Order: sequence, then C-alpha cells, then structure tokens
Amino acid sequence: NAKITGTITRTEGPYASENMSLDKGRYYVDGLLVENESKIDVAQPSKNGLHLAYLDVWTRHICAAEDNTLLEPALGGPDTTSRIKTAWQLRCRYLGAKDAFTPDEIRKRYYGVWPELSSPEPSDYWQLPLGTGRMKIDSTNFTRIENQLYRVEVHTGNFDENGEATTLKFKWSRDNGSVVAAVKDINTTTKIITLADADLKIQNAFGDANLIEICDEVCSRTGAPGYLVSVDMSLIREGKINLKENWGYERSAAALEAPIIVRRWDGVQSVKNFELEDGLTVAFDADDVYYRSGDYWLIPTRTDAVIGWENNVSQPAHGVEHHFAALALITKETNKCTFENLGVIFQPLTKGNVSKAGDTINGDLAVLGRLSVGSSIFNAPLSINADAGGKLMSLKASDETWRVNQGSEDTPSLRITDNDGNGLTLKKGGNVGIGTADPKFKLDVKADKWIKLGLEGMGGGQLQIGCNPNDNKIFLEAFNSTGDGHAAEFLLTGRNAQNVPKLSLCADTTYIKGNVGIGTNSPADKLDIAGGSLRVSYDNDHIEIDPWVGSNGSAISFHESGQQKANLYWNKGNQIFHVNSAGGSNTCLNLNGGNVGIGIMPQYKLDVNGSINVTQDIRCARWKVTRVLRQAAGPLTGNGLLGNFTSSGGMLLVYAFGSGFSRTAGRTIGMQINVDDMMMGSASIFANEASSHKSFVGTSIMITSIGAGNHTLKLYNLNLDSQTDANDIFDVTVMELPFR
Repeated sequence: NAKITGTITRTEGPYASENMSLDKGRYYVDGLLVENESKIDVAQPSKNGLHLAYLDVWTRHICAAEDNTLLEPALGGPDTTSRIKTAWQLRCRYLGAKDAFTPDEIRKRYYGVWPELSSPEPSDYWQLPLGTGRMKIDSTNFTRIENQLYRVEVHTGNFDENGEATTLKFKWSRDNGSVVAAVKDINTTTKIITLADADLKIQNAFGDANLIEICDEVCSRTGAPGYLVSVDMSLIREGKINLKENWGYERSAAALEAPIIVRRWDGVQSVKNFELEDGLTVAFDADDVYYRSGDYWLIPTRTDAVIGWENNVSQPAHGVEHHFAALALITKETNKCTFENLGVIFQPLTKGNVSKAGDTINGDLAVLGRLSVGSSIFNAPLSINADAGGKLMSLKASDETWRVNQGSEDTPSLRITDNDGNGLTLKKGGNVGIGTADPKFKLDVKADKWIKLGLEGMGGGQLQIGCNPNDNKIFLEAFNSTGDGHAAEFLLTGRNAQNVPKLSLCADTTYIKGNVGIGTNSPADKLDIAGGSLRVSYDNDHIEIDPWVGSNGSAISFHESGQQKANLYWNKGNQIFHVNSAGGSNTCLNLNGGNVGIGIMPQYKLDVNGSINVTQDIRCARWKVTRVLRQAAGPLTGNGLLGNFTSSGGMLLVYAFGSGFSRTAGRTIGMQINVDDMMMGSASIFANEASSHKSFVGTSIMITSIGAGNHTLKLYNLNLDSQTDANDIFDVTVMELPFR
C-alpha cells in the first residue's frame, strides 16, 4: 500500500512548540506519489487519548484560472490545457480514550492496507474512499439536441466528519462545471465580484448564469466545498458579477487564499429526485447511505442518446476517490505524547534484497524447497516449532486475525482461534472441541446460545439447537434454508425415510402444540388416528375405540381382565345405536342424579316425547298430582256432560273419578269418560232401594300421550237399564299425573 522515507518525529515530555513534525520525503499510497518537499511542523492533538495520524490523498483538477503557468505564451496566452494534481492532507483522527484499543488492535486494523468496511456506521464514514450513495437517471423524455456533459456533484454531504447528520445539497452543470474565471477582488459592501480577466469568451460563458461557487486555495487543498451564491450578470460585460445576497460564507472574503475562482453551476437542489433539464431526471438512494462533499457523476449526452447510462440503473459516484494510509498511532496524556509508527518502510536497494536482521518483502515470494520456522529441522514443506503453550501461526483474513496455538505439555492439543479465543481445538486422543479448549468427548461443542446444522447447499433447511439464557431449557428448531422461516417438515425416521422398529420418548410431561396424527400425515384434529383403533389401558383393564367393527359400524368397548363387559355400538347397516352390557351386568343412566330425556329436554327423571311400549309391569313408587285439569258434575241426560281442558302435553297419567247417587229403587246406572273421543274408563252401581240415597263410585286410570294445547272431555250415561232419571247425579275429576 505505502512505501515511505519520511516519518513523524517522535518526542516525549512536556509539550513545547514544534514538538511534532512531518519529515521531508516520499510516500506511495495506492500507487499515488505523495511528496513532502520540506519538513513541516505539526500541531499536537488537543484531546487526551488515542489519535491516528494518516494521509488523505486524492487527485484534483487544475485549470489556468488557478495556475496561469498553464497558459500558452507562444500563442498569446490562451487557455489550452489543464492538469491533474495529486493532493494530500496529513490528518489526525481521535479514536477514543487511552485504553479504548490496544496497539495490536490498531496495528491489525490500519497497518499496511487500509480497512475495507462492508457495513459502516456514520462514525466510520471518514474511512471510506467514496460515498456509498448511488445515482440513477431517466432519459425517457429527454429532448435536448445539443451535445452536453452533465455533472451532478454533492455540494454538502449528509454527514460531517464526526458522523453527525447535516443538510444534503446537490449542484449540477451542463458543462461539467468547466466554466470558471479568476477573481481579482470581492467587495462585500457593494456585493460586486471583479474578475481578473473577462474576455469575450468568459463574458459569453457567464452571460446567463444565476448561480456561482466561490472557491479559494483552502477549498482546493482540503476538498471542502466553496461558497454557493445566487448572482446577477447585468455587469458581466464590464467583467463584474453582482451578488444577489449579503455575504454569508463561513470565512470572510478577506480571509480567502489566492488563487480565488468563480465556477458556474446551473442548479442546486436539496431533494434526492429532481429534473436537470429537458426531461432528463436524476434520483439518488433514499436508504441509509453516505454522500461525501465532492462526490460527482458525469452524464454524457448526444443528440439521440445518453452515453454510459441505462435508465433506472444506479451507479456509484464517479469520483472523487480518496486514498488513505496510516502513519502513526499517537497517545496523548496530560504532559506527554507517545508514538507507534504504522508507516511501511521501503528498504533501499543498497542494503540488499532482504536483511537478515529483519525486513519486509512486499512482492511475491516462492520457496521451492522446505521452510522451517522456529527450528532447523526440515521434515515437511512447512515446519513450525514453538514451545508448549506457545503460538504457532497468525493468519489474517479480512479484518480478523486467526491464531494457531498449541496446548500445554499436560494437555497436548492444537487450537485455531480468533482474537477472543473462540475457535477449534484438536486434542490428542481424537477429541474435537468447538468453543472449548478442553473437549471431553469426540465432538464437544459449547455455544453461548445457538448451534446450527445446515443443508442450505442442497436446498434443505437448518436444524438449530439453542436455549434462552439461564432458563435451563433446550430448543431443537427446524428452519428453512434462509433461516427466516419454518422448515416444511421435521422428520424423525429410520434409514431411507423408513420406520424404525421403536421410537422412545421419556418425559414426565409431554406437551404437543397443534394436531397429532397416527397413521396419517395430515391430522385434521388434535388427535387423529387412521387405520386402527385406540386402546387405553390400566393394569389388566382397558378401553377400546374402534371406528371400524367389521364393516358394520363403530364401537367403544370396556374390558376387565381381557373380557368385554359393555359397549356402545353404532350399527351403520340399520342406523341403530346400542348400549350393551355382558354377563348380566346392570346398565344405569344418571346414577348420581339428573334427568333422562327421550326426544325431549327432560324436566323429570324420565321425560319421553312419544309412545312407550312395555311388555311387562311398570313399577312406580309414588305419584304426584301436578294439577287438576277439569271438574264436572250433573245429571247425565241426553248427550251427557261436555267440557274442555288445557294440557302442557307429554306423557300423562289421566285419572278419572266418578261418583253419583239415585233416588229410584232397583236401578243399575253407570257412566263413561272420554278424552278427545277416546274412552278413558267407566263406573257403575246397582241402586235397589227406592227413595233412598244410594251412591256409587267408579274410577279409571290410563297412561296416554297427548299434545300440548286444548282437549275435549265428555261424560256419558251408559243407560245400563234403559232408563233415564234426572236424579242420577255424577261427579267427575280429570287430573294430570306425570311420573316422578
């Protein structure tokens, strides 16, 4: 990267004037020659801590307005050429407190090759050769017919050198920013700039300008932006430019260093998407990117094309590219300053190609024989020998240094680690450790959180073993190939995805979240068993759920000591549900209380909506009259007595009670009771004494089912002796007596 003959002078002790200096000499940075023609005194850092002294090198464009020696005197002094000049600055960057980094860490990062940052933070942007922001164009509607070379440049970036956000501003020119003129005087009172040479060419070039940038030698030397200001060109024929606003630059006009120039720009924008002119638009990245002051893009256009650009395809900045090389690490304390030289020294040829006392080879090295380090024993192409417990080798990959170490005499091993000691251990005897220096098993892996086994190369997923800190739990998780989603399926199988003879899961509690399938790989519910029955056992007893009993139906059966005692069976053929018991076992419904309903929501112990067929006796312990439906009394003459009653419906016990008397001797009288024209019962008695009160009693009981609503009640005189007597009196009550 860099070769040097000049260094920073090292001093210690109380600060005094000229205590730091940069020697005369040359230094190559990425192939660019930096020349320091004389010794330069360098101001000491103002802040205690670590500082990095480094070179910032770039190339700048020089025109005749900045250096009149470029004019051609043989032709009368016209501007015929320009130059590229290597510009450089010695910069000092504060890195942090004294103990923020070790010298080894700084040397590893900055010595030789400047670090490349893949994902820099804003505080690291100062290390980048270019801004990370990109620009794209859209020339679909571009109509300009002249040949132009557009230049779009970052005037002020979106972050300062300390990583603090600033206001982003772009400027653009249709002539590559090449319209410049030297300045003779700036009068901030009259707001008039007088040009040093305002020939007709300059007058025409600035004739319609309304925006200029005032730059001095400090801007050119440091790469800082100039003063961008709106102007009026009404006096350009006199070689003067009017400022439209008061002087607002951070430095006064009197403090500007010659040579001072003005440069024409055709527009300025603070947005990331805008039109240049005639339908040519540009757009910049809106993400978290860095735009450095001075970054620029060139857009060559011709009558029918834009050269070097595709529409809506972003390009990085075309320049200005910065190159860096570290020179020294400076540690400043209250009363002293110490140095760690980081410069790369080029050995003069007079000292030979390589010094035996120690040297650096910057080119390729081919060893055709064997190489031994640490001993004179050559038993392999590369032999490295070190004391037990010592370092064998350091390997630098990207920004990380890897070390190859050997273990102690008591525990011989070979370790490959990073700077933090993390790595791989090969222990004598065959044990391999990852994350541990003393593996106890053939493969001993210790991780802070996760261990991953991936098959991404074959399009497969990832298997990760992990935990949450301090919760004493272990996770076995299946991810997809990118690690941001689930695997399609997690399989535990035998060889070639076949069944293993037995799979054991030993746990006090097993929790499964989701559906479980036995005999099916697409369970439809929490437990889905296909192709067989479910058996639940305890000692010698068990319950079986069989969804396919022969071909007729499904059953739940209950077994004791291998014998079936009862079952619930659904017969698919006749669509009948069976409750069966075996061996004379009893069957009880709601043994511990509650009602039983058949065809109805039960309100009683047994509530049946429909007819009951009983082939043997029904025994009832007691009855309870719910309510009296109807009472009637009177002589049964003609069609008898008629009446209506209302029932709540259901299975009813209808009880009819009749009583009567007759004053006629020798009479046999009787009655009949009908409900809805259905005879419920009859009663009769023989009255054999004239003119006396002879009473008779008749009862009738019948279980019937009637619907809810209104019903008719009729009582008839049976006319048993074909006589009618108005003195034959009947008294009848119809009651509703549900079972209890």
